[in-house]
Amino acid sequence: MLKPFLCHTGVQVAAVLLTTIVVYGCRGISQPMPIVDAPELVLTTRVPYLAGQEAIYARGHRWSWRMAAENPPGSTQTPAHGSADLAWLPMAKRQCRTRQAAWTLTPAPPLPSRVIFTPADTTLWHAFRCRIADTKAQPVPLPKSPVDSPCYDDLLDLVEDLTAGYFDHVMRHWQDYPVPVRCGNHRSGEVDLSACLARAVAIWNRAEHAPWFTLDEDADWGVRLLHYAGAHMSPTLRVQLTRHDVHGDPVRMNIAVGDDYRTARDSTYVIRGMVHELGHTLLLWGHSRDRDHCLWGAAPPLVCTPSADERKAAHLVRDLPEGLDLKNYFRLSASGSDTASSPQAGRPAGRPPRKSPAPAHRPVR
Repeated sequence: MLKPFLCHTGVQVAAVLLTTIVVYGCRGISQPMPIVDAPELVLTTRVPYLAGQEAIYARGHRWSWRMAAENPPGSTQTPAHGSADLAWLPMAKRQCRTRQAAWTLTPAPPLPSRVIFTPADTTLWHAFRCRIADTKAQPVPLPKSPVDSPCYDDLLDLVEDLTAGYFDHVMRHWQDYPVPVRCGNHRSGEVDLSACLARAVAIWNRAEHAPWFTLDEDADWGVRLLHYAGAHMSPTLRVQLTRHDVHGDPVRMNIAVGDDYRTARDSTYVIRGMVHELGHTLLLWGHSRDRDHCLWGAAPPLVCTPSADERKAAHLVRDLPEGLDLKNYFRLSASGSDTASSPQAGRPAGRPPRKSPAPAHRPVR
């Protein structure tokens, strides 16, 4: 009595498996069907909170989305597209460095896909592209923020310069803040190098809600002063990234200095250089084109204090999500098309391309 039942059950199982193979075809059973023609897709995200731009966070914003993939040559079909509404979600704490928001994409794009987001108000937001793999994706919109420097169009323009080089505009973070700094006990002639670094730490921490750095001689990660006694270095100060984790985030950095500074009057220039190098340890690995910035790259720094623009840049880099690539953000052309594919391509006409610094270290020039 049991044998006929088993045979009948085996036939049913075989029929189900055959039907599954026919439906999924060569895609395989393990791969999910793409989501197509869904009425809408809701995604949550966190947006950096930029001081001075409070009006942006007071209301919702209208965007549009379209597929980033190009159609084959000769095709008359337009890429899938739709509307995208950005709404702010309630928050318990008002002092957070980011604001939680929700995207509503109508209709829902097929998943996974690469999507271009274009703001209705291009004076408030940067256009960007991102890959939406599934419903857990978090597309991060970036508000436009003005800067004081006449050398830059906005904050993103400055941050693009300051994140060039080794990290290639990809956001990396220290494991925690404040970053510990080991000054040690180092002198070069009449110059107390350790005291100069401690002074530079105090300058960066000045007027900050939360300090960037803390002096800690027992720390096993962070930044330390490395003095090459008797050596003459060119450049005279530099930052060395000596260890990073598996994700590419920094674990240890050195500020290296030789014996090029000898007299007491050199202390002023050493402090300026240390402020400059500490800016690099905040993962602002590039240089500024503004001579009034402590991260000016055309010559040794002329100022000993970070500008308000540089502080805003450091805050933005700290608050953006780990791994976010600024090359996916761009400016719209005069015609309103989003032809730029990277910060360099989206740069206003006539601006020279940037040169990336050597990846091994970040010297004062």
